[in-house]
Amino acid sequence: MRFTQQVFCLIGFLAVIVCPLAAQVPLGIFEDHLDVGDPNIPGLATFSAGKYEVDAVGASIGYRTTNDQFHFVFKKMTGDFVIQAAPLPLDLGWGGVMVRQSLDGDSVQASLMMTTAAAIRGTGSLDSSVYPTFRSMKGGATKTDGDPEPGGLTDNHTGPLRLEKNGNTFRYYTINTAGAKVLIRTEVVPMSDPVYVGLAASAMQADGLGMWEFTDVSIEEYPLTVVRKLPTDQLQKGANLSSITLTASARSGQVSDATVTEIFPVGSKPSNITVSAGEFNINPNGSVSWILTGLSGQATMTYDLKIGSFGSWQGTFTDGIIGASYIGGDAVLPKAPVFEARTAPYPVDKNFITLIQAESGEVWQEGSWGLVIDPRTRTGITAMSVNSSAANVLTFNINVAEAGTYYLFASVRGEDGNSDSFHFSVDGLPAGDDSSRWNINSAKAFQTRWVSSVNPNLNPRPFDLTAGEHTLFIGNREDDASIDWLAVTSNGSFAYASFQELDQFAGASRVLPAMENKVTGPVNVKINLAVKSGSTPNVVIEETPPAGWTITNLTGNMGTAVMQDGKIVWTVPAAKNSTLSYTAAPKEGDIVGVFAGTLTDQTNEYSIAVGGNQYIPTTLNFQLAVKPFDIGTDTVFLQAETPSAFSGSLAVRPDMSLVTQLCVESLSSGQANSLLTDQELTFKLNVLQTGTYYIFAKCRGEDSNSDSFFVGFDVTFLGMAPDDKYGYQISGNGQFERRWYQTYIEGGRFWDVTGEPRPFELTAGAHTLSWHSRETSSKVDWIAITTDPALDIDAVLEPGEKVAVLDYMLY
Repeated sequence: MRFTQQVFCLIGFLAVIVCPLAAQVPLGIFEDHLDVGDPNIPGLATFSAGKYEVDAVGASIGYRTTNDQFHFVFKKMTGDFVIQAAPLPLDLGWGGVMVRQSLDGDSVQASLMMTTAAAIRGTGSLDSSVYPTFRSMKGGATKTDGDPEPGGLTDNHTGPLRLEKNGNTFRYYTINTAGAKVLIRTEVVPMSDPVYVGLAASAMQADGLGMWEFTDVSIEEYPLTVVRKLPTDQLQKGANLSSITLTASARSGQVSDATVTEIFPVGSKPSNITVSAGEFNINPNGSVSWILTGLSGQATMTYDLKIGSFGSWQGTFTDGIIGASYIGGDAVLPKAPVFEARTAPYPVDKNFITLIQAESGEVWQEGSWGLVIDPRTRTGITAMSVNSSAANVLTFNINVAEAGTYYLFASVRGEDGNSDSFHFSVDGLPAGDDSSRWNINSAKAFQTRWVSSVNPNLNPRPFDLTAGEHTLFIGNREDDASIDWLAVTSNGSFAYASFQELDQFAGASRVLPAMENKVTGPVNVKINLAVKSGSTPNVVIEETPPAGWTITNLTGNMGTAVMQDGKIVWTVPAAKNSTLSYTAAPKEGDIVGVFAGTLTDQTNEYSIAVGGNQYIPTTLNFQLAVKPFDIGTDTVFLQAETPSAFSGSLAVRPDMSLVTQLCVESLSSGQANSLLTDQELTFKLNVLQTGTYYIFAKCRGEDSNSDSFFVGFDVTFLGMAPDDKYGYQISGNGQFERRWYQTYIEGGRFWDVTGEPRPFELTAGAHTLSWHSRETSSKVDWIAITTDPALDIDAVLEPGEKVAVLDYMLY
């Protein structure tokens, strides 16, 4: 029989109420158990012979609400640790492992919950699935991944659940049948010591009652943690904060090494850095590295900081064993953000991108939207839909200075197929059907996307706006869909991957002459500086012409322009709209010119790239190789822009960071109607001797939707069904990186690889290497073929690359 231990309390002579006993009730390794969130039916927990039985009570663990109701078996802990348990549902509901900041119903929490299918779907089935869940701010939205997936989130899950806390990083695992950890996902949830850790069970019904068993329950303490303490609860731009403290702690009786990298909010300036132990270095990117060796007890680093425009700290730490984790404790200012609608509309200037933060929206229906803290974003604050309905809207007011066609893009996140869309409209509630639907993504991470439409199919979706005030409506189509920020632009082809999340008061664009095929002589270049009306920032533009080109006729109608170390430096105090012009003559033999420039607004403390034309000729051409490439025992580099042949939507692109300053970008996915289309680079090869060969390449993807190709020797991709055994995973972090083409695990997805270079047995003679576009926006600089699988691919020099000269070299 289920019951709750209670005692009667006499108040005066008139009333008798029921109060829970104050004494703790230890269970196994835990200190106590109680109901969280005041469920209608009280719960109970027992422990016997290594098994915990926990009543499932209460309406929800954050599902479409900002409050939890459940029974909790817990202990209070400090530092970092992992909890692991194997839950078994005897009735319907949710049960799993949890870490929470407090015992309040709306507390910050991270949990890995097993559910019976009926808990959400109402099927009556006991088939179970596993759901990562978290609430990152008190009273905020609770995010729950809604669709089980292969690789750990599986139906009929029977293995243990594992939740690791490392600072503010939480890693969610299941354990497979071989006893190995399967990482489901990683989230960042700010918490401060002490926290409550334990077993949670909810009926997921206000008047429901269920039962869960937990076995193989364990808690393992980690030896090291690092936490941050901020001296204020609020964000005040430009304020000086004193004595921000990082504390590194090794558990009693243990010794640990630590590497701490403190990353400051964008635009902030640290000073007065001191450490009580170890040493620190200021890195070129402005972060600080703090190195501790043989730490026992505690050590501290303190510093002062002038706050810039944002309040998100992204520092990490590692003990050399566990991967880099976000520093624990305080991570975002303000610590308790709220939706705060702007009193004045956002001004929209046709020449500038207008940035709109999600937390500045007005929520029309209380409880339909909630805030989420995510230190991985610049502001650290995002918004999430809680209850799905087109009428549950978040609105923003804008004031358009000049009538025209405008487009919007946003940083958005979906978890699954049930949380990957919003409704969107202007000047009126969304229709609630496909005419207003805006599909986002299901990547479980923030990605930038155009506001698009499904019916009609438009990406980006154009909005013809008159001059004056307008209202943007984001409709809550699916719960768990999230948005960080929204941006308005008049440029429907804007390369949003390069957008910096800043309030911009000045911008610059380059104008180059229209030119086809190749550069044949001097070119006239113009840079137009545009300044937002009403502002007069101090602007410096550094323009980098193609290396070795001769610069003449340098003229600016405002400020001063001079040549410094091969760059043009144009300084414009109290800037207004103005123009710089110059003539650039190519060096002998150059047929392509790539230009780069940076605008720095010294008044408002930001830097952005000079936009407009980046290279001449206007269209860069492939230079096709006339004869096959000889492949021998030495490493051979195949430049992507010089293949034997190419087909489909591929384009040569400039990039000043590359040795050749050129790469190739895929402009579409290379597949349609479940078959591969003719979109690839091909390289004719002459293999000099039979042997085993390996591939590595220098590639770049912008995100998880542009981080792969199909690659193969002597294979015809055209008309083939996509086959993961040819998949090549590249970097998706927006940077060019070298990576082996790794050995594929038979029967897996293309990212299921062993980590070892993939061997190819090639006979002497003619072969063809095909490099096929799998996703849009993926880039390749070069492909290398080698016979050495132990080659240090990051150290090998590509053609034209120079050895860095160390200043201590002896001659």
